[in-house]
Amino acid sequence: MNWDAIGAIGDAVGGIGVLITLMYLAVQTRQNTRAVRAATYSQVSESFSAISLALFQDPLASDLVRRAREDPASLSDEELNRYGAFLLSYLRRAENMHFQSEEGTLDADTWLGIRDSIFLLIGTEPSRRWWSERRRLFNASFRQFVEAGLGISDDGVSSRQP
Repeated sequence: MNWDAIGAIGDAVGGIGVLITLMYLAVQTRQNTRAVRAATYSQVSESFSAISLALFQDPLASDLVRRAREDPASLSDEELNRYGAFLLSYLRRAENMHFQSEEGTLDADTWLGIRDSIFLLIGTEPSRRWWSERRRLFNASFRQFVEAGLGISDDGVSSRQP
């Protein structure tokens, strides 16, 4: 056997090894992507469930959110402050989910439900006022997303009625 034949066999074996390695890496990448998406979904579920549970466990908080939606004039200054804390907590979670959606780690169907709940919540009069006063607390991408959905221009002025 000559050295050229041995070299050709070595090249063939090396090429097969590279192909096997690439296939292994593709499988690992796919499994990792699934694991990341599952973890993100779990985080979304737990995060928003915590808010729902808090409202369920505290009748005063639940009533506060209902009155902010149905009769905002009935809220005292203290209640408006508490409602603002609720909005900040909710919208920080939503901002994270918006980021996850943009990164592709959050399933599109899951994001649609969250997106709709954002606009349901922030579409009320006290929420829109709170947003206009605190919009700069959120990253630019999330601000643009929310304001496009609410019909608000870059300067925070609404082109739609609540």
